[in-house]
Parts: sequence; structure tokens; C-alpha cells
Amino acid sequence: MDYLNFILTVLTIVTCVLTILTFANGKNKDSKTSGLQMGAMSQKIDDIDERTEKIYQDVSGIRNANTEIGKNLASVQADVKSAHKRIDTLEVRLQRVIDRR
Repeated sequence: MDYLNFILTVLTIVTCVLTILTFANGKNKDSKTSGLQMGAMSQKIDDIDERTEKIYQDVSGIRNANTEIGKNLASVQADVKSAHKRIDTLEVRLQRVIDRR
């Protein structure tokens, strides 16, 4: 009977030790997996940040181009207005010449 109790006690202790080792091993794997996932997530966030910065730069460039186009359009409108006045003056002068004949 003493041998049976001794064997059962040893088996219980071995089982406890194996359970603790299995738990520790699983915890390490979970930590590694979690670390890999965090690294992948961090990389994705960095990629998103870079793309967002590029989009911001593109939008700034488009905004600057639109401002430049607006300035050019205002200049063209002023030129057209001036040309229209000159054409009106020429029409009046032409009409006077025609009326004299």
C-alpha cells in the first residue's frame, strides 16, 4: 500500500509539473503571437500614416493649382473686359466712318 501511495503522489506531482510547463509554454506562444500581431498592426498603421501624408501632399498641390488657376482666370476676365471695351470703341468709330459715306 505504501508503494501505491508513493506512486500516486509522484504521479500527482509529475502531472502538476507538466501542467505548469504546458501553461508556461502556451503563455510564451501567446506572447509571441501577440507580439507578431502587434508588429503587423504597427506596420499597417505606419503604412496608413504614409499614405495619408501622401494624400495630404497631393491635396495641397491640387489646392495650390486651383488657386493659381483662379488667379489666371481673374486675369483673363480682366483682359476680356478690356478687349470688349476696345471692341465697343472700334464699333462706334466704324459706325461713324460708315455714316460719313
